[in-house]
Amino acid sequence: MIVPMCCVFAWGLQASGGLSQAAVPVWLLGVVGLMIMLGSLTLATSSALLAGVGQFLPLARSVSLTALGLMALSWPLVVWGGIQGALILAALTAVSVSGSALLHVFRYQQVSPRFSQEGINAGAMISRHLLASAPGAFALILQGGVGWLCTIYLVQREQGIEALAVLAIATQWLTVMLMPVTSWSGMVIHEIIRSHTEGGQRVVWAVILRLVRRNLTVTVGVVSCITFSAVWIEKLYGLSDQGLSMLIWWSAAPALIGSIFMIFERLYVCLQEQHTWLICSATGLMVQLGVTWMWVDQLLWVVPLGLAAGYLVTVVLAIWRLILQRQVRL
Repeated sequence: MIVPMCCVFAWGLQASGGLSQAAVPVWLLGVVGLMIMLGSLTLATSSALLAGVGQFLPLARSVSLTALGLMALSWPLVVWGGIQGALILAALTAVSVSGSALLHVFRYQQVSPRFSQEGINAGAMISRHLLASAPGAFALILQGGVGWLCTIYLVQREQGIEALAVLAIATQWLTVMLMPVTSWSGMVIHEIIRSHTEGGQRVVWAVILRLVRRNLTVTVGVVSCITFSAVWIEKLYGLSDQGLSMLIWWSAAPALIGSIFMIFERLYVCLQEQHTWLICSATGLMVQLGVTWMWVDQLLWVVPLGLAAGYLVTVVLAIWRLILQRQVRL
């Protein structure tokens, strides 16, 4: 789907004269984009395979070491290479991280009999799972579309390109706030599936509460460190008068609620109720879009506030639905 979209996008840039103004060669953009796409798909598949056999720690260790090495390369690449160096760094990141995950898959396959050749004939099962996951995939597409509207289109239209740049930096720090809970999402799924199996067709509330407590505890710690350093971070970027620290402070709200949001998102996957999750998620996204649309022309920090409101509505609806369906056992 992305390849034809890229062709249409390139045609539009050519028609508008945008390609002639590009700061980097078009072929470099294409190569980097292709490597990022392949790397993302490979990492997602490899992580899922390793999570399925409980190999969380080796994957986390190798990805972390690879990321540390790339962080050391980031400064010289960007300083000496400019925007071209940044693009090369993005391509190296995609290939190196996904390559390390894929290497663990090959190693585990060689030493363990748990990877069976029967998987080659699992076409019907794969098709069934793909069909079941279609609502979840559509929910992610909706999240991407609403996220683009709220964080890029509306901000640039109402506040200008400078505000968009400041918001982009704050969004990166929001990603850092959620990085720990994102990294162990496979472990969350593993615990939910185990409780689902042991508890029959229901999931035990104690497991959900333990996961929520763990996610919140870690996220509170990370959020506290970042928010206390917000003013220093603002000065480091040279944006002392642009409201970056305020955006980082407000980003704590979607970070905390988002750490709970992730648990219920994976819970509905394990319960095979992704169509229900799609409805809950779509409702929350409409709330996020409405809040942002109404006040983004006056307050830039309404963008993370709208995201937090969307997360909160989705989580409340998801819990309410579980109680009605009695999918969770007390």
